[in-house]
Amino acid sequence: MKTYENMMHGTAEFPVGIHNTICENGFALYPHIHREFEFFVMTKGKGTVYIENEKFEIKAGDGLFINSEELHIGVKTDGEPAEFFAVVFAPEVFGSLAIDSIVQKYVEPVIKRKVSVPKKLDSNIIELLNKVHEQPGELKIKSLLFDIWDQCLAKSEKSPEMAKSKVLDEMKAVMEYMRNNYHKVISLDDMAAYINISKGYLCREFKKVVHLTPFEYLVRVRVDKSCDMLRNTLLPIGEISEQCGFNSFSYFTKIFREKVGCSPREYRNRAGEL
Repeated sequence: MKTYENMMHGTAEFPVGIHNTICENGFALYPHIHREFEFFVMTKGKGTVYIENEKFEIKAGDGLFINSEELHIGVKTDGEPAEFFAVVFAPEVFGSLAIDSIVQKYVEPVIKRKVSVPKKLDSNIIELLNKVHEQPGELKIKSLLFDIWDQCLAKSEKSPEMAKSKVLDEMKAVMEYMRNNYHKVISLDDMAAYINISKGYLCREFKKVVHLTPFEYLVRVRVDKSCDMLRNTLLPIGEISEQCGFNSFSYFTKIFREKVGCSPREYRNRAGEL
């Protein structure tokens, strides 16, 4: 099971997304995974990023590589404003996964964890990513990504055989359960029973892995889904609140403002102006 995010990265024809994020109240990165590769660059402020079980303290000018299907989370270290951009792109940017020898030789080993690419990016790679961030056009972006990938592989190492983390897989399964059932009433008993573990074990290990409690994560999933519906549907806000699992409209409005920084109506109006 994969707790995939809902965001589209680029288009089907050119699957490269360049995303800018401003965190007015301190760095934050919602816990998620995606099948695409990601290069992450901090441009202002500081924070902590967890990639699977690894912890990275980052500041402006630092960058990270996040492999396909790796759980990543950002946690603020202070309340100062922070900004970052991410270049998120499908492996198919480099060619067909089925028939391209270049992809089979230089991309698949990274996806399959046979080769380990350094998570921390050096200044040369960050300089190239800044050029990608300027969005110079599809051909130039693709050329830059090939150059970046070549530099990453030059520093790569053969991966040691490592046992899969049972706890990590369990918590990902619970996250996926919440993403599939956010519109229902979900209890800790439901979450624990889904993978046949105790509530105590769930709460303890979920907090270690995701850095949120199970219910904090569930609320974030519901807010995330409500944002998507506010942007992309004309449903009344009260109906969106109900469909996203909030049993009180006033509670939905309160939580939405806390997490997003504005009311649901203000969010919808801003989205319509873009």
